[in-house]
Amino acid sequence: MGTAGSPFRVLHCLFGLAPGGVETWLLNLTRAKPENVQFDFLVRRAGGAYENEIKALGANIYLCPDLSRLGRIDDFFGIRRSSAILRRLQRGNRYDAIHVHDYWRAGQTLRLAAEAGFPIRVAHSHDSRHLFPRKTVRGKLRAYIQRHFDRKKILKYATAVAACSREAGLSLIGSAWETDPRCQTIFCGIPTRRFRKEAQENRAEVRARLGIPPDARVIGHVGNDSPVKNQPMVLNAFRQLAGRNPKYHLLMIGKGGQIPAVQRFVEENGLQSRVTLPGVRNDVPAAMIHAMDALIFPSFCEGLPVTAIEAVCAGLYVVCSDTITKDFTETFPNRVEQVPLTEPPAVWADRLEAGIAKRVSCQEGADLVEKSPFSIESSLSSLLSLYTPEL
Repeated sequence: MGTAGSPFRVLHCLFGLAPGGVETWLLNLTRAKPENVQFDFLVRRAGGAYENEIKALGANIYLCPDLSRLGRIDDFFGIRRSSAILRRLQRGNRYDAIHVHDYWRAGQTLRLAAEAGFPIRVAHSHDSRHLFPRKTVRGKLRAYIQRHFDRKKILKYATAVAACSREAGLSLIGSAWETDPRCQTIFCGIPTRRFRKEAQENRAEVRARLGIPPDARVIGHVGNDSPVKNQPMVLNAFRQLAGRNPKYHLLMIGKGGQIPAVQRFVEENGLQSRVTLPGVRNDVPAAMIHAMDALIFPSFCEGLPVTAIEAVCAGLYVVCSDTITKDFTETFPNRVEQVPLTEPPAVWADRLEAGIAKRVSCQEGADLVEKSPFSIESSLSSLLSLYTPEL
């Protein structure tokens, strides 16, 4: 485990380093980790927005691209390339651990890592997608392969199995999550210090740079362009609110707002002046604290909603779907309300209206998160203990 005087070396494997819940967590961990731990990254897509900062923090980033679309289902050439890269990296760096966050390739990657000589091999589930598989041919195929092929390899080659919630663990390896001693829940914590710092910004200035009226009542949503995020409910709930009061405004941060269907909905309903779609931003904490008054989070499934934890830290009241893990909702019972996905948009609008009145200061929100298992310090401690008790 790291020779005397050398750091404990971990190779994180994931799809890329573009902004997202898992990627943001790993960036925050890289910022917070002790000097005797080295994090490096093996990605399948280069050019993520976080790459420059992660490199500046001392991490190395390696690329292992797919050769073809078939490479995503472990075709021979994809396996060969992954195997060669893992062997080369292990010979040159002597990693103590490999930590696989890429859900689709976890079992296969761990097998190749075992053959390459990685002593600690971690499979990590960050979502619960296979408990709620999409009703498409592709969604059903992915769930079938995960349950009948990848799961067996994970259980055979992993030295540890982590998940951000019980649901995410069950999605990864099924009922073995409840009985296998290798399994451990590791929550994706957030850095509350940044929220406290950005709470000092001027509310009017933050709203002005986003183009939001100073007296608007703002419903916020942060998410990528995945169908799992359920943007249609976000839009339909807001349309209800927009018809009730001209001061209501919707702020959708992230790639979700760039979906053509989202932009078309806004135009067709004449909401251009009531909806702001700024795309991906690096000032989400400030936007939550100063520009939003409540957060809507109607995802069909989530392993752990990091965005919703950030909203609690910012002082927002969160209205989320009833599929969100109880690990989160039961930790903050006075700051979160779950609404069944079967409820119509008008009900979601009612809950959001009530939620605006429950907004609290960022100071109070950050205090709640710091006392919970969802701080970055708590998750870093859990992660390092997963690798070895010596860290």
